[in-house]
Amino acid sequence: TLDLWAYKVIPKGYKATSIDLWLSHKLVGDSSDLTVYEKFWDNTLPVSKGTLTCTGTAGAALYQLNFTDITADGDNMIMIHLDVAGNTSHVLGAKIYITEV
Repeated sequence: TLDLWAYKVIPKGYKATSIDLWLSHKLVGDSSDLTVYEKFWDNTLPVSKGTLTCTGTAGAALYQLNFTDITADGDNMIMIHLDVAGNTSHVLGAKIYITEV
């Protein structure tokens, strides 16, 4: 099993609104869980902001997860955790959308 983590700092005065994730599946029954966390630059634990189960067809697939409660009140970041439980062969890319508060 492969665990993938990615981090993206949110500029102060902006908030994250959604994420696009491109995966390449080997098999129709492949599944992976994408969980998005908000994490501040202190010793507090990350807070889950949503989970998406990625079950697709063989080949490349686009998944989208929207969230509304992530802001940039302080120095914080988005943490993305992808649990590649099935036979997902590649993470092709990800894009986080942000907007001014």
